[in-house]
Amino acid sequence: MVSLRTKMLKSALKTIEPFQDRLNRIYLFKKAFQLLYDKFAPDEWILVEVEGVKMYVNTRDRAISRFILQQGCYEKGTTKVFKNVVKQGMTVVDIGAHWGYYSLIAANLGAKVFAFEPHPFNYELFAKSISKNRLNNNIFPINKAISNKTGKAKLFCSSSNVSGHSLVNQNNGEYIVEVETITLDEFCKENQILPDVVKMDIEGAEVLALEGMEETIRRSKSMIMFVEFERNKEELYEYLAQYFDVFRITKNGRLIPFNEAKEGNFEPNVYCVRK
Repeated sequence: MVSLRTKMLKSALKTIEPFQDRLNRIYLFKKAFQLLYDKFAPDEWILVEVEGVKMYVNTRDRAISRFILQQGCYEKGTTKVFKNVVKQGMTVVDIGAHWGYYSLIAANLGAKVFAFEPHPFNYELFAKSISKNRLNNNIFPINKAISNKTGKAKLFCSSSNVSGHSLVNQNNGEYIVEVETITLDEFCKENQILPDVVKMDIEGAEVLALEGMEETIRRSKSMIMFVEFERNKEELYEYLAQYFDVFRITKNGRLIPFNEAKEGNFEPNVYCVRK
């Protein structure tokens, strides 16, 4: 049962949605919005329908949940391209699955999904959404982090940004969880798979993951990757450009070659197609 406060929140978000991007460029508005949201948004877990699947979200979350409540989807441009790329029978690897947005969409399109989410609570909630959609035979959740070595590592976690947990970003370290890590090369070899599509969003640890999947990339001549492009941009681009043609994604889902994308309102992810 959705509370009155949550209904009011959804109504308010939809009212300001047409102006949100422009207003967010004003620093004082952005900070005020964050403070007000944190103070007044109800802390409720609700089940929403988005892009053809059901997914649990938290109304206090300013990242994924807020966009879903406000716009009816998350990362609209990336989602559009992702849905155009993923086909029935493909093998998809989701690195940093969080609550399962992209994994659920891919599985609903008929793909076989191997999804890595190291944080225990995010993993548990993701598993609930998998069962709710009856996609247990399509999604295989793994409670580990993908990195450049197999073993254990510290996951620096944020209480205020539940999608911001990171193996490298210690600024998020309000608390620390020890998690298991594995390289994608080792996982693919053990399970005899070769991904068609890889989605990666791991808060600055993308280069570590890429270091641990070089063999998999070399073996695949048609791999497509969606990679968060928010941190360590120069190093990340140099690494990706060795193997992929890289494109920026516009908010409406157009692909612009990276070297031609000088200015614009782009998604936080890049689209990479194997050379």
